[in-house]
Amino acid sequence: MPPLPRDYDQAPAEKTGEVMWYYYKESRQFGPVSKGDIAERILNGKVFPTTLVWSAGMEDWIPAQSVSSLAGLFQAIPPPPPTALMKSPQRVESMIYEGVIRSARPWVRYWARLFDLYVFSLICCFVLVIIAPQFIETANETLVTMILCFLWIFVEALLLSSFQTTPGKWLFKTKLKLASGAKIDFSQALTRSPKVWWRGLGAGFPIVTLFTLMIAYKKLIREGMTSWDSDAGFTVVHEEIGAARVFAVIVAFLITCLISVNLF
Repeated sequence: MPPLPRDYDQAPAEKTGEVMWYYYKESRQFGPVSKGDIAERILNGKVFPTTLVWSAGMEDWIPAQSVSSLAGLFQAIPPPPPTALMKSPQRVESMIYEGVIRSARPWVRYWARLFDLYVFSLICCFVLVIIAPQFIETANETLVTMILCFLWIFVEALLLSSFQTTPGKWLFKTKLKLASGAKIDFSQALTRSPKVWWRGLGAGFPIVTLFTLMIAYKKLIREGMTSWDSDAGFTVVHEEIGAARVFAVIVAFLITCLISVNLF
Protein backbone atom coordinates (compact mmCIF):
# COMPACT_ATOMS: atom_id res chain seq x y z
CA MET A 1 0.00 0.00 0.00
CA PRO A 2 1.20 3.58 -0.59
CA PRO A 3 2.01 5.60 2.57
CA LEU A 4 -0.73 7.73 4.04
CA PRO A 5 -0.64 11.43 3.03
CA ARG A 6 1.74 13.47 5.19
CA ASP A 7 0.46 16.84 4.06
CA TYR A 8 -3.12 16.34 5.22
CA ASP A 9 -4.57 19.62 6.43
CA GLN A 10 -7.90 19.37 8.23
CA ALA A 11 -8.43 23.13 8.30
CA PRO A 12 -10.37 23.27 4.98
CA ALA A 13 -12.64 20.49 6.19
CA GLU A 14 -13.25 22.25 9.53
CA LYS A 15 -14.18 25.48 7.78
CA THR A 16 -16.48 23.96 5.19
CA GLY A 17 -17.58 20.79 6.96
CA GLU A 18 -16.55 18.88 3.84
CA VAL A 19 -14.48 15.70 3.74
CA MET A 20 -11.32 16.05 1.67
CA TRP A 21 -10.06 13.14 -0.41
CA TYR A 22 -6.74 11.87 -1.71
CA TYR A 23 -6.35 9.33 -4.49
CA TYR A 24 -3.39 7.27 -5.67
CA LYS A 25 -2.87 6.59 -9.36
CA GLU A 26 0.11 5.59 -11.53
CA SER A 27 2.41 5.58 -8.47
CA ARG A 28 1.49 9.20 -7.67
CA GLN A 29 -0.60 10.76 -4.91
CA PHE A 30 -3.18 13.42 -5.78
CA GLY A 31 -5.15 15.70 -3.45
CA PRO A 32 -6.59 16.93 -1.27
CA VAL A 33 -9.76 17.33 -3.34
CA SER A 34 -13.39 17.77 -2.34
CA LYS A 35 -16.01 15.10 -2.93
CA GLY A 36 -17.35 17.19 -5.80
CA ASP A 37 -13.90 17.28 -7.39
CA ILE A 38 -13.33 13.55 -7.03
CA ALA A 39 -16.85 12.89 -8.37
CA GLU A 40 -15.96 14.96 -11.42
CA ARG A 41 -12.77 12.93 -11.89
CA ILE A 42 -14.78 9.72 -11.65
CA LEU A 43 -17.25 10.88 -14.27
CA ASN A 44 -14.38 12.03 -16.51
CA GLY A 45 -12.70 8.63 -16.28
CA LYS A 46 -9.68 9.87 -14.33
CA VAL A 47 -10.56 7.92 -11.18
CA PHE A 48 -11.50 4.27 -11.71
CA PRO A 49 -13.27 1.75 -9.46
CA THR A 50 -9.84 0.26 -8.59
CA THR A 51 -8.16 3.60 -7.87
CA LEU A 52 -7.00 3.75 -4.25
CA VAL A 53 -8.54 6.59 -2.19
CA TRP A 54 -8.12 7.89 1.36
CA SER A 55 -9.65 10.52 3.64
CA ALA A 56 -9.29 11.43 7.32
CA GLY A 57 -10.53 8.70 9.63
CA MET A 58 -9.68 5.83 7.28
CA GLU A 59 -7.06 3.34 8.44
CA ASP A 60 -5.63 2.70 4.98
CA TRP A 61 -6.10 3.25 1.26
CA ILE A 62 -8.99 1.35 -0.30
CA PRO A 63 -10.41 1.14 -3.86
CA ALA A 64 -12.88 3.91 -4.67
CA GLN A 65 -15.56 1.33 -5.46
CA SER A 66 -15.42 0.18 -1.81
CA VAL A 67 -16.36 3.63 -0.46
CA SER A 68 -20.15 3.80 -0.13
CA SER A 69 -20.31 7.53 -0.81
CA LEU A 70 -18.35 7.10 -4.07
CA ALA A 71 -19.55 3.71 -5.31
CA GLY A 72 -22.80 5.08 -6.67
CA LEU A 73 -20.89 7.31 -9.09
CA PHE A 74 -19.61 4.31 -11.02
CA GLN A 75 -21.60 2.33 -13.56
CA ALA A 76 -21.85 -1.45 -13.20
CA ILE A 77 -19.67 -1.50 -10.09
CA PRO A 78 -18.60 -5.01 -9.00
CA PRO A 79 -19.02 -6.14 -5.37
CA PRO A 80 -16.38 -4.79 -2.94
CA PRO A 81 -13.40 -7.17 -2.65
CA PRO A 82 -13.01 -9.28 0.49
CA THR A 83 -10.87 -7.79 3.27
CA ALA A 84 -8.20 -10.40 2.57
CA LEU A 85 -7.56 -8.83 -0.82
CA MET A 86 -6.64 -5.51 0.76
CA LYS A 87 -3.27 -6.58 2.18
CA SER A 88 -1.03 -5.61 -0.70
CA PRO A 89 -1.12 -3.70 -4.02
CA GLN A 90 -0.82 -6.98 -5.91
CA ARG A 91 -3.90 -8.38 -4.19
CA VAL A 92 -5.81 -5.11 -4.62
CA GLU A 93 -5.40 -5.45 -8.37
CA SER A 94 -6.69 -9.07 -8.24
CA MET A 95 -10.28 -8.24 -7.40
CA ILE A 96 -13.69 -9.31 -8.61
CA TYR A 97 -14.89 -7.45 -11.69
CA GLU A 98 -18.33 -8.29 -13.05
CA GLY A 99 -18.19 -11.76 -11.50
CA VAL A 100 -14.78 -12.62 -12.94
CA ILE A 101 -11.51 -12.61 -11.03
CA ARG A 102 -9.25 -9.95 -12.48
CA SER A 103 -5.64 -10.83 -11.80
CA ALA A 104 -2.23 -10.11 -13.23
CA ARG A 105 -1.61 -12.99 -15.62
CA PRO A 106 1.26 -11.72 -17.77
CA TRP A 107 1.98 -15.01 -19.52
CA VAL A 108 -1.63 -15.49 -20.58
CA ARG A 109 -1.62 -11.97 -21.99
CA TYR A 110 1.74 -12.57 -23.69
CA TRP A 111 0.62 -15.74 -25.47
CA ALA A 112 -2.68 -14.16 -26.49
CA ARG A 113 -0.82 -11.23 -28.09
CA LEU A 114 1.76 -13.55 -29.65
CA PHE A 115 -1.02 -15.59 -31.23
CA ASP A 116 -2.67 -12.45 -32.62
CA LEU A 117 0.59 -11.18 -34.12
CA TYR A 118 1.52 -14.59 -35.50
CA VAL A 119 -1.83 -15.10 -37.23
CA PHE A 120 -1.82 -11.55 -38.58
CA SER A 121 1.74 -12.03 -39.89
CA LEU A 122 0.78 -15.29 -41.60
CA ILE A 123 -2.17 -13.64 -43.34
CA CYS A 124 -0.03 -10.72 -44.52
CA CYS A 125 2.75 -12.99 -45.74
CA PHE A 126 0.26 -15.22 -47.53
CA VAL A 127 -1.05 -12.19 -49.40
CA LEU A 128 2.50 -11.09 -50.24
CA VAL A 129 3.42 -14.56 -51.55
CA ILE A 130 0.57 -14.23 -54.02
CA ILE A 131 1.01 -10.64 -55.14
CA ALA A 132 4.73 -10.02 -54.55
CA PRO A 133 6.69 -13.27 -54.09
CA GLN A 134 9.98 -11.55 -54.85
CA PHE A 135 9.48 -9.26 -51.86
CA ILE A 136 9.25 -12.24 -49.48
CA GLU A 137 12.48 -13.68 -50.87
CA THR A 138 14.52 -10.48 -50.51
CA ALA A 139 12.90 -8.62 -47.60
CA ASN A 140 14.74 -8.04 -44.34
CA GLU A 141 12.98 -10.10 -41.65
CA THR A 142 13.51 -7.52 -38.90
CA LEU A 143 12.12 -4.74 -41.05
CA VAL A 144 9.10 -6.84 -42.03
CA THR A 145 8.46 -7.67 -38.36
CA MET A 146 8.55 -4.00 -37.39
CA ILE A 147 6.19 -3.04 -40.22
CA LEU A 148 3.72 -5.80 -39.29
CA CYS A 149 3.79 -4.77 -35.61
CA PHE A 150 2.99 -1.20 -36.63
CA LEU A 151 0.13 -2.27 -38.91
CA TRP A 152 -1.29 -4.39 -36.09
CA ILE A 153 -2.02 -1.16 -34.17
CA PHE A 154 -4.85 -0.34 -36.54
CA VAL A 155 -6.05 -3.92 -37.03
CA GLU A 156 -6.26 -4.50 -33.28
CA ALA A 157 -8.14 -1.23 -32.76
CA LEU A 158 -10.60 -2.25 -35.49
CA LEU A 159 -11.14 -5.70 -33.95
CA LEU A 160 -11.60 -4.32 -30.45
CA SER A 161 -14.10 -1.70 -31.57
CA SER A 162 -16.00 -4.17 -33.78
CA PHE A 163 -15.97 -7.33 -31.67
CA GLN A 164 -14.64 -6.11 -28.29
CA THR A 165 -11.91 -8.76 -28.54
CA THR A 166 -9.21 -10.24 -30.76
CA PRO A 167 -8.66 -13.90 -31.79
CA GLY A 168 -5.89 -14.33 -29.23
CA LYS A 169 -7.85 -12.74 -26.39
CA TRP A 170 -10.89 -14.85 -27.27
CA LEU A 171 -8.80 -18.02 -27.40
CA PHE A 172 -7.19 -17.34 -24.02
CA LYS A 173 -10.47 -16.15 -22.46
CA THR A 174 -9.11 -12.69 -21.78
CA LYS A 175 -11.39 -9.68 -21.96
CA LEU A 176 -10.59 -5.99 -22.27
CA LYS A 177 -13.17 -3.67 -20.72
CA LEU A 178 -13.57 0.00 -19.97
CA ALA A 179 -13.86 0.81 -16.27
CA SER A 180 -17.12 2.64 -17.05
CA GLY A 181 -18.61 -0.53 -18.52
CA ALA A 182 -19.19 1.12 -21.91
CA LYS A 183 -18.30 -0.57 -25.18
CA ILE A 184 -14.89 0.14 -26.65
CA ASP A 185 -15.01 2.40 -29.70
CA PHE A 186 -12.33 2.77 -32.37
CA SER A 187 -10.83 6.00 -31.00
CA GLN A 188 -10.47 4.52 -27.51
CA ALA A 189 -8.87 1.36 -28.87
CA LEU A 190 -6.59 3.43 -31.09
CA THR A 191 -5.45 5.40 -28.05
CA ARG A 192 -4.36 2.18 -26.33
CA SER A 193 -2.83 0.16 -29.19
CA PRO A 194 0.09 2.53 -30.05
CA LYS A 195 1.15 2.47 -26.39
CA VAL A 196 1.17 -1.32 -26.46
CA TRP A 197 3.20 -1.19 -29.68
CA TRP A 198 5.81 1.13 -28.18
CA ARG A 199 5.88 0.36 -24.45
CA GLY A 200 5.18 -3.37 -24.71
CA LEU A 201 6.51 -4.48 -28.08
CA GLY A 202 9.31 -1.96 -28.45
CA ALA A 203 8.10 -1.16 -31.98
CA GLY A 204 8.90 -4.74 -32.96
CA PHE A 205 12.68 -4.25 -32.78
CA PRO A 206 14.05 -7.53 -31.30
CA ILE A 207 16.49 -6.21 -28.67
CA VAL A 208 14.27 -3.32 -27.64
CA THR A 209 11.28 -5.66 -27.39
CA LEU A 210 13.12 -7.78 -24.82
CA PHE A 211 13.62 -4.81 -22.50
CA THR A 212 10.13 -3.33 -22.96
CA LEU A 213 8.53 -6.71 -22.25
CA MET A 214 10.60 -7.08 -19.07
CA ILE A 215 9.62 -3.61 -17.88
CA ALA A 216 5.94 -4.20 -18.66
CA TYR A 217 6.07 -7.61 -16.95
CA LYS A 218 7.50 -6.16 -13.73
CA LYS A 219 4.95 -3.34 -13.67
CA LEU A 220 2.08 -5.75 -14.26
CA ILE A 221 3.24 -8.03 -11.44
CA ARG A 222 3.92 -5.12 -9.08
CA GLU A 223 0.85 -2.98 -9.74
CA GLY A 224 -1.56 -5.42 -11.37
CA MET A 225 -2.04 -3.18 -14.42
CA THR A 226 0.01 -2.13 -17.43
CA SER A 227 0.66 1.55 -18.12
CA TRP A 228 -1.33 1.49 -21.37
CA ASP A 229 -4.39 0.11 -19.60
CA SER A 230 -4.24 2.48 -16.63
CA ASP A 231 -3.68 5.50 -18.90
CA ALA A 232 -6.84 4.85 -20.90
CA GLY A 233 -9.05 3.42 -18.13
CA PHE A 234 -9.08 -0.17 -19.38
CA THR A 235 -9.47 -3.24 -17.21
CA VAL A 236 -8.34 -6.73 -18.19
CA VAL A 237 -10.28 -9.71 -16.86
CA HIS A 238 -9.46 -13.39 -17.23
CA GLU A 239 -11.89 -16.26 -17.19
CA GLU A 240 -10.78 -19.70 -16.12
CA ILE A 241 -9.08 -21.61 -18.93
CA GLY A 242 -10.30 -25.18 -18.75
CA ALA A 243 -8.78 -28.34 -20.23
CA ALA A 244 -10.82 -28.05 -23.43
CA ARG A 245 -9.59 -24.50 -24.03
CA VAL A 246 -5.97 -25.52 -23.33
CA PHE A 247 -6.34 -28.26 -25.95
CA ALA A 248 -7.83 -25.74 -28.39
CA VAL A 249 -4.89 -23.38 -27.79
CA ILE A 250 -2.36 -26.14 -28.50
CA VAL A 251 -4.19 -27.18 -31.67
CA ALA A 252 -4.44 -23.56 -32.84
CA PHE A 253 -0.70 -23.02 -32.41
CA LEU A 254 0.12 -26.30 -34.17
CA ILE A 255 -2.09 -25.37 -37.11
CA THR A 256 -0.48 -21.94 -37.47
CA CYS A 257 2.98 -23.52 -37.27
CA LEU A 258 2.10 -26.07 -39.97
CA ILE A 259 0.72 -23.33 -42.21
CA SER A 260 3.88 -21.31 -41.68
CA VAL A 261 6.15 -24.26 -42.58
CA ASN A 262 4.17 -25.10 -45.72
CA LEU A 263 3.92 -21.46 -46.76
CA PHE A 264 7.63 -20.73 -46.52
